Amino acid sequence: MKQCYSPSSDDAARNPRSRIRNLALALLIALFTLPVLAQGGKSVSGSVKGPDGRPVIGATVIVSGTTRGTTTDANGLFSIEVEKGESLSFSYIGYRAQTIPVDGRSRIDITLEEDYTSLEEVVVVGYGVQKRRDIVGAVETLSAETLEERTGSSMSISRSLQGAIPGLTMTFSDGKPNRSATIRIRGAENSIGAGGSALVLVDGVETDMSTVNPDDIESITVLKDASSTAVYGARGTFGVILLTTKAPQKGHAKVTYNGTYTFYRRATTPQMVTNGYDYTTSFLESYTNAYGTDPANINNVFKFNRTWYNELARRNSDPSFEKWRINNQNSYEYFGNTNWYDVFYRDYTTGHQHNISVTGGGETASYYVSGRMFEQDGIYNAGDEKYQQFNVKAKGDVKVKPWLRIENT
Repeated sequence: MKQCYSPSSDDAARNPRSRIRNLALALLIALFTLPVLAQGGKSVSGSVKGPDGRPVIGATVIVSGTTRGTTTDANGLFSIEVEKGESLSFSYIGYRAQTIPVDGRSRIDITLEEDYTSLEEVVVVGYGVQKRRDIVGAVETLSAETLEERTGSSMSISRSLQGAIPGLTMTFSDGKPNRSATIRIRGAENSIGAGGSALVLVDGVETDMSTVNPDDIESITVLKDASSTAVYGARGTFGVILLTTKAPQKGHAKVTYNGTYTFYRRATTPQMVTNGYDYTTSFLESYTNAYGTDPANINNVFKFNRTWYNELARRNSDPSFEKWRINNQNSYEYFGNTNWYDVFYRDYTTGHQHNISVTGGGETASYYVSGRMFEQDGIYNAGDEKYQQFNVKAKGDVKVKPWLRIENT
């Protein structure tokens, strides 16, 4: 009878060729298993287009939070593998980046919007925007971030512009909270530019700067020279200031609130005479020592005489005496020591403002709504002097057709 021999495991262990063969077999099985394990994802394809409907070539498509990504081809098409619950981020230079959840879809078509908020690349000018490198005129731009830092306690766009832009001269006739400054861009008081104020446009409409909510401003552009302001004709002779308000942001509704409470105090306070008798005595002695006579004609409004001075001394010595009388000329004479500056004016005033805005939207419609309440106390003690201002603004756009978009600015 023929016997069959089967090598044992000990024989295989002692045979190097057998060990190498088993290891190669294990590696081969692992290589064929990897594609099977990777098939837990899902393939998503789609297209990326611009606002004009043309394909965006070379747009970046990345799985959010990962390094997995791809780019669109010559037709704006892409295809990428995603896992359950992941989102895709779309971006391209000059367009706003968008992130969209896959939500089990196998195809995603997206339209990117042009991004004009990058102030380093584009500048708002008459009737539109231009790339900064294409502008040859004298143009200065103030971003929303810089404006927010400077506005803070001032609660006024005019005051926040002071010292922010070279060549911009701000003149305030008084301290009223609703007072707009006289703005001169090319010249000071005695220059050619002293005859008027700069033209202020908010989203292309001439507006008083004091009525605008600073929280709504996206950017401020100052056009300084003739080449920049030529499109505005004679009205732009003294320069043009363009205020661009914030645009709606697509995505989930975003609510923003900010508020400030501010104390105001006069920068300078006049030195007041709080004791009339002491001041008059010092002045009388100094004048007499210098000129050897009483200062009878030094004041055209009130003639100094010894009779009045002696009466001032008598009434100052006894607080029970009245501090005024009617003299022989039927005129009032005052003998008190009242600090009328303290009587009429407050030491400090307060002001507060509250801003709230809501923005959001989808692929076909977006919105931006904001409101502001501003209140500031007056500087006079008499009466309940108070200034209040309320602002409400709404912007939105609706894409009715691929070739028709309605906007409210």
